[in-house]
Amino acid sequence: MTPHGASAARATVVTLEGLQLQLELDAAGVSAADLSSAIPTPAVDTSDGVFRYDCVNSLLLNLSRAFTNSFNSSLADGLAAIVAEQKQAESVRGAER
Repeated sequence: MTPHGASAARATVVTLEGLQLQLELDAAGVSAADLSSAIPTPAVDTSDGVFRYDCVNSLLLNLSRAFTNSFNSSLADGLAAIVAEQKQAESVRGAER
């Protein structure tokens, strides 16, 4: 049981930097206990030593510089692919005229 009285899923995640995190996922979001030394700027400190995030992505974006770099690179690659597709579609439409 979680502090909120609901059942929760638990998982261990290891960041790209090797930091091992014990996560708890429930209706309130994702929490990780005892991260005071790992978090440069905590998201929400509930004063019980538990930091809560809306999703695992948010937690990792706050804790893992390597995850953030990989996420941003993946996002940029996806956006570049969309732009290339749009340019190709415009080129085909222009050639059909």
